[in-house]
Amino acid sequence: MTRPIPIPPEVVEAAAKAAWKIYWPGIEWETLGAIRLAEMFREMAAASLSAGLAAWPRMEIERFAPWSKDRTIHLPLPQEARDE
Repeated sequence: MTRPIPIPPEVVEAAAKAAWKIYWPGIEWETLGAIRLAEMFREMAAASLSAGLAAWPRMEIERFAPWSKDRTIHLPLPQEARDE
């Protein structure tokens, strides 16, 4: 099994909120007893984003520079998106 790709917290939060709006469009994120549900949505968002990136055709993770600990993700676009 490969290691999950770390997803920045602000990306996870945005994905969780977007999914929330699909399921409960009239209920605000901050209301309801949403705190427990929000954490569940964050967990699902992180897992979904990580799995989606790992499945991306020809996705590569590489060091930003040989001496750097920073890494970069390259996501080649599908051919149709490059034709624009």
